Amino acid sequence: MYCNVIKANLKDESALKSLLNYTDKGADHDRFEKFGALLKFWVKISPSTGIFIIIYPSEKLFMNAKNEFSSIIKSLELTGSKLETFSGAIENLSYNKIFYDALRKIGTEFSLD
Repeated sequence: MYCNVIKANLKDESALKSLLNYTDKGADHDRFEKFGALLKFWVKISPSTGIFIIIYPSEKLFMNAKNEFSSIIKSLELTGSKLETFSGAIENLSYNKIFYDALRKIGTEFSLD
């Protein structure tokens, strides 16, 4: 499994709210599903700062999505937002049987080791 983390430090609270709406479950569901993301969520750190985490079943699927999301990042940086991105293989994962069974039903290659 592979993880992409984006820390967004936006100019104000309304900018973060707009970004949260843009990437919400309804508005952006098709895009995340198209690229094979298993899970995505925001961690709100302050009124204008958040961490966006996207989990992929493999590095290959992350790389396929990377170009799509790099354009979004570039457009945010043009608004004066400060973004930091990190990505890497998920190590030392703990999970329950429900999560494991759900991943198995997807039929996509992934590793929980």
